[in-house]
Amino acid sequence: MLFKVLGRACVRWTIDQDTALVASLVDLMNKGGRKLNSGTFKGGIQHELERLMKEKLGNNFQIKAHPHIDSKACGLRTKYFALAEMQGPRCSGFGWNDINKSITCDDDVWNNWVQSHPTTVGLRNKPFPFFDELDYVYRKDRATGACAENPANAESNPVTPISARTTQPTESSGNGKRKRNEVIDVVQDLATQVTNAVEIMSTCGEHIRKLAKCFQHGSDCADRRMIVHQEVPKIDGLSQEEVIKAGRKIALDPLEIDYFFSLQEEFKKFYVLSLLLD
Repeated sequence: MLFKVLGRACVRWTIDQDTALVASLVDLMNKGGRKLNSGTFKGGIQHELERLMKEKLGNNFQIKAHPHIDSKACGLRTKYFALAEMQGPRCSGFGWNDINKSITCDDDVWNNWVQSHPTTVGLRNKPFPFFDELDYVYRKDRATGACAENPANAESNPVTPISARTTQPTESSGNGKRKRNEVIDVVQDLATQVTNAVEIMSTCGEHIRKLAKCFQHGSDCADRRMIVHQEVPKIDGLSQEEVIKAGRKIALDPLEIDYFFSLQEEFKKFYVLSLLLD
């Protein structure tokens, strides 16, 4: 779903679209790796990835390779390298839940880590189900240090990461692109959460309005039942027993109450008498 945040077109990704994107990245890897041009997909590879996703999701899939698929792939790559780094030999105190595919650690370890790695906030104990697939795609990048490679030299590497966003960029242009992509990811995640919250609040609001309407209707019926017992005795020619019997029949049925009060005064007597004959 497309929507705008701060004037910029953003995409709300579904889990099926995320899964198709990762599967398409694996397909590209199986076909011989990827090539980059200044940190983004080359035109041919961009459209190939879009084509693979359409094969998996059908022609109704309308998200374009640039900028949305490229940006989403960058976000997945960034999360993968962040989680992989925490599991690496240079880090201590981190654990890995292989069932949920999430990083675990004590509060002290995490607080110290996010001070120097602020973009990893929110990753602790958060499932990342695509870790194994992305490990297959980016394993060689991590092993060879390609994640810190200058995008200008990416063409010489036979297996190149999808995005030139690096953990230690060497050029200001690469650093700017990395930060822009990170901002876009954060905004997209925030927009998704806001959209979900708005939908939940809207649904709750509708239920509350319906519930309030029911309570109001119940209150109105109670008031009108009291008025029934005031109006029936005003009808001429009724005994006390007939007043009680007719009033009870009307008061016990909301439809009878509505009909009774819809009648003109001269017809109410005939209506009550017909009830007494039943």
